[in-house]
Amino acid sequence: MLRDNVHRVDRVYLSIPEAPAHAAPTQPCCALMTASDAVTHAIKPGRNGWVQVARGSVRLNGEALQAGDGAAVSAAGALKLEGDDDAELLLFDMAL
Repeated sequence: MLRDNVHRVDRVYLSIPEAPAHAAPTQPCCALMTASDAVTHAIKPGRNGWVQVARGSVRLNGEALQAGDGAAVSAAGALKLEGDDDAELLLFDMAL
């Protein structure tokens, strides 16, 4: 059973905070992915991002990340996350 703030998007589970992105200093999201999953997230101007892979492996805009890896995102734009295998990750969308 999913909590109210967790939404299923084609086998990818994203936990979305209740505050709107422009109002939240940090907007954390978590995802459970399988090898065939892909999800995008837009980093808006005036915000940065951080992706932390807790388990498995993913590709962030084509760059391979393994369990324990983190990646800073300092430019606005679309992030594309693709599962290389079953993975759990955290995405932080943060105000500057």
